[in-house]
Parts: sequence; structure tokens; C-alpha cells
Amino acid sequence: MEIKARSISEAGYPQNPLKSVWSNSVIVSFPPNLPSTNEIADLIKDVNDDALNIAISNTLNSAGVSSHLDDTIPNINSVNGLYFKHIAKNIAYENTDETTGTKVVTSVSM
Repeated sequence: MEIKARSISEAGYPQNPLKSVWSNSVIVSFPPNLPSTNEIADLIKDVNDDALNIAISNTLNSAGVSSHLDDTIPNINSVNGLYFKHIAKNIAYENTDETTGTKVVTSVSM
């Protein structure tokens, strides 16, 4: 970057301003390790991506998805990698008693 300067005197300004001659040029070089605008834009994008990933993770955790997925057990009898989605003690179902009309929740136990 090249910088030059000159002064403008207030005496006679604006009809007859006094102006100095231009100064000698001063050249300032930017350091070679200065990040380019693309590097800064990439950094900002990475930070925004990380923030989005954290927001999604927090949303899934608050909805209970993580604990839901943690409740799994492998199917040792499977040859194609299938697994049981939940441990039996954590499964329940709801039935309506036909005689009384009340709902009954039953948990599976093994």
C-alpha cells in the first residue's frame, strides 16, 4: 500500500486554500502470513456450521432422542446386523379393558 499526504491550511479556505506539496511516498507491505478473505470466510462458515451442529444436537437431546437411541441391545442371533431397538424392561403398551373401559398400561418383562 502506498501512502502520500499533504496539508490544506484553513487560511483562505474555501475560496483560496493553501495546500502543501505532496509528501514522499511511504510504501507499507502487508505481511505474507496475513489471512486472505477466503480463509476468513471459510473460518466464519466453519464457526456457523459448528453452531448449527450444536443447536441440532441440543434440540435432539432435549427431545429425548439421545436417550431413546441409547436404549438398544444387539441381536446376537442376527446374521445381517439387525438389533433390537429397546431393552425389554423399557417397553410398555396400552390396552383398554373391555369390561370397564379403563386403559391399562402393561410393561414387558423378561
